Amino acid sequence: MNQMAHNSCSHQLLFPGGIISKSIVEEKSQAYLILLALKSYPKFRSAISLCAARLPTTDGMIIFEINENVNQTLQGFIRKHNLEKVLLRSERMGRRLGYPSKQEVPINKIHFEVRNLMAQGPDTIIAIQTAGKIFKNFYNINMEINPYNPLSIVFEISGPGFTATDLNRFGILHERITVPSYAIELYENILKREYLVEEKTYLSHKQIKLDRWGIEKLKKEKSLLLDYMKYPIIPLSILQRLWLDLPQIKKAIEWLDLSDSGCIVSLSFIQQENGLLEHFYWDIHPLK
Repeated sequence: MNQMAHNSCSHQLLFPGGIISKSIVEEKSQAYLILLALKSYPKFRSAISLCAARLPTTDGMIIFEINENVNQTLQGFIRKHNLEKVLLRSERMGRRLGYPSKQEVPINKIHFEVRNLMAQGPDTIIAIQTAGKIFKNFYNINMEINPYNPLSIVFEISGPGFTATDLNRFGILHERITVPSYAIELYENILKREYLVEEKTYLSHKQIKLDRWGIEKLKKEKSLLLDYMKYPIIPLSILQRLWLDLPQIKKAIEWLDLSDSGCIVSLSFIQQENGLLEHFYWDIHPLK
C-alpha cells in the first residue's frame, strides 16, 4: 500500500467521510480521539485543543481528501455562513514551521487551491475556515506562557491591518507587555509595557504591507492599515478579556502536554461589521 493510500485509509477508519468538523470537536468524547489521531500534526492538533476548550475559534473543517461527502459538507458550510471567500491552511505530518496557507480564497477556487496545497505530499491535510478578514485584524497577539519564567505572562502584539503571520513569521512587533501570572484581575498599574514601536518603524512596517497589496486593493477592502499613522496602544480592556480566558487556555495547553515546556498561544482581535472587536484563537506553538 502506498503512503497516500495508507494515510487516507487510516483517517477514514477514524473519521468516516474524510472530514473533521467543528461540531464533532465540540463533543468532548470525540475531542480526545481527534487529539490522539492528529498527534503528528501539531498545528491543527493545537487548534482542535483550543476549540475543545470552548475558546472562540473560527468555524471550519479539516479534510484529508476531496470526495462527495466533503463536497456536500463544504456546500452546507458555505450556505450556513453565506461565504464568498474562505481561509485555507495546510499542514504536513510532523512539521512545525512553514505551513503554506491561502487567504481570501473565492468559493469557486476552493477545489483548485486545495489540490495545490495537497500536492505538497500525501501526508498533507487541509483546514477550510471562515475567512479571517485579514484586512480587519485590529490586534494580533502572541501570549507566551513559560514555566521557566513562572511569575510572568508576556504579550507580543502587532497592530491594525497586520496579521498573525506578520507577527509569527516576519517578526513585525509593535508592543510587548509583561503581566504577573499570579494576578487575579488586570489593572493598568500592574502591566509592564516593555516595548512600544517608534512611529518611524511603524510607518516602515506599513509600507511593507502597502508594497505587497497595493493601495487600490487596500482601499477596496477598507483595510484598517490605512486608518492609522501610528500604532494605537492596546487598551487594558482587551487584555482583561484575554485574562478571563486564561483557565481555558491552560486547559488546552495541558491537553497538548505543553504545561512543563511552555508555549505561545496565537490569536487575533478582528473588527466586525458593527465596529466591535471579537477575538479568535488560531493555534499554540511550543517554545523554541
